[in-house]
Amino acid sequence: LLFHREHNRIATKLSQVNPHWNDEKIYQEARRIVAAEFAHITYNEFLPRIVGFSMANKYDILPRTNGYDSNCEATISHSFATAAYRFGHSLSRRTEVDPRTYQTTMSNIDVLLFRNYLFAIRGNPQSGLDLITINIMRGRDHGVPNYRELCGLGQAFSFVDLSKEMSSSTIEALTSVYESVDDIDLFTGIISEKPIAGAVVGPTAACIIAEQFSRIKKCDRFYYENAKKSSTSMKIYYTDQMQQLRRVTLSSVICANHEWIRRVQPHAFSLPHRHLYARSLLIMKKKKQKSRI
Repeated sequence: LLFHREHNRIATKLSQVNPHWNDEKIYQEARRIVAAEFAHITYNEFLPRIVGFSMANKYDILPRTNGYDSNCEATISHSFATAAYRFGHSLSRRTEVDPRTYQTTMSNIDVLLFRNYLFAIRGNPQSGLDLITINIMRGRDHGVPNYRELCGLGQAFSFVDLSKEMSSSTIEALTSVYESVDDIDLFTGIISEKPIAGAVVGPTAACIIAEQFSRIKKCDRFYYENAKKSSTSMKIYYTDQMQQLRRVTLSSVICANHEWIRRVQPHAFSLPHRHLYARSLLIMKKKKQKSRI
């Protein structure tokens, strides 16, 4: 809904600046701009929060990096789709959402998992499915590599070798359900790892997610930073347009499309600190009015 509003806002601005454009032209240009904004927010704000800036730098996923690679392998890996990018399933609450929790920060990956409530029928406690079990079985059906066979963590010869990436209580729990350390499923290992510095996920998930998004960007000739002047299949963004796109943040999009929001923190994916004032809506609106894409 937020980006629907952003599309309509930009379309309105474009029609004012270009009154000779027809509806289709306005729609396509607004669509192109909003797609670039969404991509920029994803790579500039969301991904560094998930995988950490060190991993984002290692895999070259931050904006203003190398462009389109025609030899790039654009497929989505099984390890990403089946295990690593399902890390959010372990962040689900066990019970209903309490509106008061909107004022608290998102938790890191929790080994106390969301269980037995998926597609449950009200009044039938035996009807629910186990989301985590489904993820584990899907990984086995797809034949994804076992935990630690990816991303250079080194082979674990015993459960003790996991102590650097996992807590002692987690290792104890894994020991109770897996006969050998070699049997640990990738999804299970990923959500059992301690988050790396500045990230939500552990080293294996961060590696898989960062590598995948790096290829998603570099393999896409329509990604907003990959356009070349020699390309005849898409329009390029000129220097001033690119500068405006790189100024866009999720906070600025929120402020530009919600009249009733008085303040929002500069970094929308982080909880505002009570000692640091959030950015003023009026200030952001003034800046937004001065910018043109």
